[in-house]
Amino acid sequence: MYRYLIAMFLVVLLSACAAPAAPPTSPPPTSTSPAPTPTSPPSNTPIPSDTPLPTDTPTPEISPTPYTCTDAIGCVQINPGEPLKLGYILDLSGGAAFIGNDTLVGLQIALERAGKILGHDVILMGEDEGCDAEKGRAAGQKLAGEDQLLAVLGTTCSRAAISAFPWLSEAGMVMISPSNTAAKMFIEPNGQLRYPGYFRVIYSDSQHGSRAAQMAIEKLQAKKAAAISSPDLLPIQEAFVDEFTLLGGKVSLKITLNNPDGLPGLLSSIAADAPDLVYLTIGDTNLAGQLLTLARQTPGLENMRFVAYENLNTAEMDNLAGLAADGLLISFYRLEILDFRYADEILSAYRQKTGADPVEVYHVYAIDAVDLLLNALNQVSALYPDGTLYIQRQALRDALYATQDFQGFSGAMTCNPFGDCGAQTLIMFVEYHYGVYPPMFFWP
Repeated sequence: MYRYLIAMFLVVLLSACAAPAAPPTSPPPTSTSPAPTPTSPPSNTPIPSDTPLPTDTPTPEISPTPYTCTDAIGCVQINPGEPLKLGYILDLSGGAAFIGNDTLVGLQIALERAGKILGHDVILMGEDEGCDAEKGRAAGQKLAGEDQLLAVLGTTCSRAAISAFPWLSEAGMVMISPSNTAAKMFIEPNGQLRYPGYFRVIYSDSQHGSRAAQMAIEKLQAKKAAAISSPDLLPIQEAFVDEFTLLGGKVSLKITLNNPDGLPGLLSSIAADAPDLVYLTIGDTNLAGQLLTLARQTPGLENMRFVAYENLNTAEMDNLAGLAADGLLISFYRLEILDFRYADEILSAYRQKTGADPVEVYHVYAIDAVDLLLNALNQVSALYPDGTLYIQRQALRDALYATQDFQGFSGAMTCNPFGDCGAQTLIMFVEYHYGVYPPMFFWP
């Protein structure tokens, strides 16, 4: 029941961090422009010490020869007694602050568990992005000016990441987000990565599309599908089409829907095409409700199976579509914590820190983000006889991109060339029925 309650909260939560947004108001830096200089230093947040710390992160072996940095984008030098600097950019005051604050608790727990990192104390430098593109840009520009900063954890909202990360990438830093879900972050139309060094441990929204295709083929035995999407969610539709086709199905109709004009004719054309199901990725829930209502009044669609993106998993569906939405299948995120360590190590620390049980899951992703970073840092750090620690920036990026089956609390993480490291298997489907909420589990 506890896991199920956590899961149900995600329906509302993920929309805050998933929507793509406009790019920064000023042009992002190019690969040849210098890293921007902050107007004032970021605030330093000491790591709380009210929880007993476990064994420190292992110290790298001492290298016997003098150090020469040959890394393509530079090295960070940390002298004996100096702290290792990490940053965060989170929404602590805006509409997604409940996500940001839960994430911050997770970061604190993760760093407390790690103790000293590579033999050094840690300073966590934080900025509030307010789930706002302009605040995100300012936060990214500010932290990019900290030349000793190794990595940034965040952002909370995808729109803030889009504005913040160009500055951090140009400065040679990495950023790992526990909550950005917008599809195709920093990927150009030609499929090339625009800003290297960005990672996320949560799934991408596009995974909803590919997972829907898997469910349609495996569970529904569908062979033919139609797909309707609003412009803002087209990458999810594209993922569905690609995966459905790869698995042997055929998508006979792909439709972009902007408004309800022409809905009767559109639905009649779908009925004439006679697909096995219709996949909906419509950001406007009112428009989705109108579509479902009209579909049940269209000859040939009275019993059509509709499959939808997670934004339609809402208690308002009774009012939006009534009985017309009965049987609607909706992709849904479920955190399946298979690792017994969560109850033993994380849940107790969370309760001790907050005085309550968690109702969000982002603290789990935050812990995974820190652990992923520490795993890579251990691979690329060099300790010298005088106690100086050197960390190569490009090598750190390379180690993160090369991550394979790293076991986190949210599942096994493998990073692809675009920095997506989250586990797709956590996306499931529920079946909606009128007057019943939350909806019932359907697949897998």
